[in-house]
Amino acid sequence: GILAGSLTGVGKGFFGLLMMRSITALSPFDPAKVLHDGLFWNLIFVAVGIAMQFFETTYLLCLNVVGEHLTKNLRLELMKKLMHFEVGFFDSEENSVGAITEYLGEKVTLMQGLVGEKLGTMAQSVVMLVVTVFTMFFWGDWRVSLIVLAALPISGVLMTVAMQSMMPMDAGKQGKQDKDASEKKSAGSLIGEVVLGIRTVASFNAEIKFYGDFCVQVDELEKRGTIRAFTGGALNGFAFCILYVIFGAELWYGLWLGSVGALVSLDGEI
Repeated sequence: GILAGSLTGVGKGFFGLLMMRSITALSPFDPAKVLHDGLFWNLIFVAVGIAMQFFETTYLLCLNVVGEHLTKNLRLELMKKLMHFEVGFFDSEENSVGAITEYLGEKVTLMQGLVGEKLGTMAQSVVMLVVTVFTMFFWGDWRVSLIVLAALPISGVLMTVAMQSMMPMDAGKQGKQDKDASEKKSAGSLIGEVVLGIRTVASFNAEIKFYGDFCVQVDELEKRGTIRAFTGGALNGFAFCILYVIFGAELWYGLWLGSVGALVSLDGEI
């Protein structure tokens, strides 16, 4: 799976070069040469697309299957361990029925993302970066490549900021505890307790009490989520704004080098 993910990174790293060559294939004035070069690069794109389809499928299939097996085994081992705990263990607030149910249903699956698809994505990203830098210096101009490479850390930080601002608001959705550590149950675990113990709740006429607690939790999550949405949108817009400014500066520099005759084409012509 990791090997297939790395090979997809190779294909994505060469995408810019293939796109550039396919566009420049339309520049000659000879119609026969345009037809020949255009057909050649079209076939190259078809071949690369078929290879990417195969490697992407292999990469996701292998790592997701491994992740599913890991999640299943982790749930079974955790359930086996819970069956051997003393009864007093479940009297604690953080070990309530709702909290354990939420843990088994949702949080265990986080391990699948850690050692499954994310592992292949990391390998794919590293290989793609190496291949991209290689193509820049080997087929491109070294001055433009240095400018792009120098701006790469800034672009990486900005992309990280943009991705973080666009990610789901996990902290709010999971109902984290307040800063004063008052040990409030999350909204999800509260629902689990009410549903599993509905007879007991009804016998004590505690429906209004649980509903009131749930409303407080949801209102607090909505308040935090609204603030997070505004700040996330502002950060996302700022990050992409600076990214486009950097891309524009790099493009202007390359065009300026071309205007003074400092660039050399792939065929060795000025």
